[in-house]
Amino acid sequence: MQRFADEKIQKAIQHFSRQYYKLTPTCKNLKVIKLPTLLSCENGSHEKYKDCKTLIPNAVNSIVLNKNIIIPDPFISSFKEEIKTKLQKSGLNAYFVDTGLYNLHAGNAHCGTNVIRKWPNI
Repeated sequence: MQRFADEKIQKAIQHFSRQYYKLTPTCKNLKVIKLPTLLSCENGSHEKYKDCKTLIPNAVNSIVLNKNIIIPDPFISSFKEEIKTKLQKSGLNAYFVDTGLYNLHAGNAHCGTNVIRKWPNI
């Protein structure tokens, strides 16, 4: 199962990277940081990543504000340390926030905010 998941993740990263470089041809330095989470998939659908949901709030649904990142607290200390260590190595300051209630309703930190990514030219 672990090897299967790793292969799927690697393929997804490669696909995302190709799409990213198509959209931003001037950017040549995409960095992917692998972060832990737990998923549950119904009826063995993990093979298609269909009908899967997170069991814990996960770092994918974070909010990046310059060098600061607001991360849903995974409530698993080893996950939290792994996330914090990897992000600090990439020059990001990690701030964990309890988003458990959002997670129960299939949402997370980005769902409860209205972040302006770029100030509009008015």
